[in-house]
Amino acid sequence: MIETLLAAFPYVKAAIGATPTEVADSEKLLGIHFPDSFRRYLTSFGYLSFSDDCELYGLGQGVPKYFDLTRRTIEERTILLPNIPTYFLPFLNDGSGNHFCVDLRRETPDPPVVLWHHEAGTDRSSNFVIESFSKFLVELAKQAPNRRLERP
Repeated sequence: MIETLLAAFPYVKAAIGATPTEVADSEKLLGIHFPDSFRRYLTSFGYLSFSDDCELYGLGQGVPKYFDLTRRTIEERTILLPNIPTYFLPFLNDGSGNHFCVDLRRETPDPPVVLWHHEAGTDRSSNFVIESFSKFLVELAKQAPNRRLERP
């Protein structure tokens, strides 16, 4: 479904996609199970860049080291304060230290996206953004500069 949705807005840069082993290794290290839509994003693209200031974390060959999903998630959960809870999966930094996250509390194939505010305090740290990860990707693609999908 993600591939079909993004095909309508193909102005993005992508890697080649993560292998099932890379995805499973990341899940094990993070102690979570990726929702179906997020897993499809990782295996289909590995990483997406909609512009220089809008690059999603990912896995696999061709993903810039700084955007490695596993590394960034562990850092956000353990090193950077306040720690992002384990029920949020950060995938996009807004440039100010806040993160768009997949909300893992709802066990659905295509869960909602929230914005984690690092300065708001743990009692009011997130805001609902959109009802599904797939729809979030489509909205980003609609706003992307006019360039075709590029793969290495």
